[in-house]
Amino acid sequence: MQKRTQVNKLVLLGDVYVGKTSIATRFAKNEFSDIQESTVGAVFLPHSLELNDYILKYEIWDTAGIYFFIN
Repeated sequence: MQKRTQVNKLVLLGDVYVGKTSIATRFAKNEFSDIQESTVGAVFLPHSLELNDYILKYEIWDTAGIYFFIN
């Protein structure tokens, strides 16, 4: 029996230094680092996993955070 494929697209948005890259890297690569450089622009991380009769494919876009300056 052939497994069905489901494609999921995720875009991580948020302020600077909230952990978007850490979450994406942990999920896609099963890696974690205490020290993380800020993302410049956006980073694409693909990941696939099998669950019962499905192949779940994730297309993860990790975006740069936004600084808000208030004067």
